[in-house]
Amino acid sequence: MFNQGTRTGILILSMGAALQWVSVGATHAVDGMILINQSKALTGSVTPGDAAGFPVTLSQPGSYRLSGNLTVSDQNTTAIQVTADNITIDLNGFAILGPNLANGVGQGVSASSRTNVAVLNGTVRGMGERGVHLGNKARAEGLRLISNTDGIEVGVDSLVQETTALNNRVAGIVAFGKSAILNSVANQNGEFGISTADDCLIQGNIALGNARYGILTGSNSTVLQNTVTGNGDFGLFLNSRTGYAQNVIAENGTITGPQVSGGIQMGTNVCGSDTICP
Repeated sequence: MFNQGTRTGILILSMGAALQWVSVGATHAVDGMILINQSKALTGSVTPGDAAGFPVTLSQPGSYRLSGNLTVSDQNTTAIQVTADNITIDLNGFAILGPNLANGVGQGVSASSRTNVAVLNGTVRGMGERGVHLGNKARAEGLRLISNTDGIEVGVDSLVQETTALNNRVAGIVAFGKSAILNSVANQNGEFGISTADDCLIQGNIALGNARYGILTGSNSTVLQNTVTGNGDFGLFLNSRTGYAQNVIAENGTITGPQVSGGIQMGTNVCGSDTICP
């Protein structure tokens, strides 16, 4: 259903070798990835057409990797703008840092009109709009999305896994149809933890303390093995044609009221204190 892409091997350099490589101002890592850091962003020419300063424009397919944090000071400024398909961006444990100001249009990674873009392994925090905005057949893995307006949005036929969306002002994780949200965390977001369109798989996630719904879905989706607790409204707010099973759904909304709206029970779910959902 979704394309997870092919992992690119990463050659780990010794500290001395890494410092030597940076000191000569190289753009390419020895494994073929193009390195991006604050200095390179301000200089420009990461790819053809990339002007000095932000956004860093990635106009050619390939693999890119951060070698340091990227910091933007304006909530209307995007850090990385993707203008080509078939791109992998490895944040490499580093962060894209915005000013933590609301009501902007700046995004950490913007690739909403592109296909087969992957963003991996790092943090995006404090952007004026979305932390990461990807198009169809996207992959997001190992991300921490903190205090943006929305944490992450992906197009159809996409995969989000092992990703944490925390304290975003509206939604944590948003996915369009035929996508999968797996083994991720969406906690304490301003409206929804996880929100999906039709024909999605939402499995093995935690949605805790979101202001409204923990998990919100379209039709013909499957919601399995999630833990959904302490959200301000229903834990699960499901289309009537969505099935759910093996979830723990407790202390949402009024705590003693219904924990689930809509959906079709496909198996046992636990509501409240070890109480089987009706």
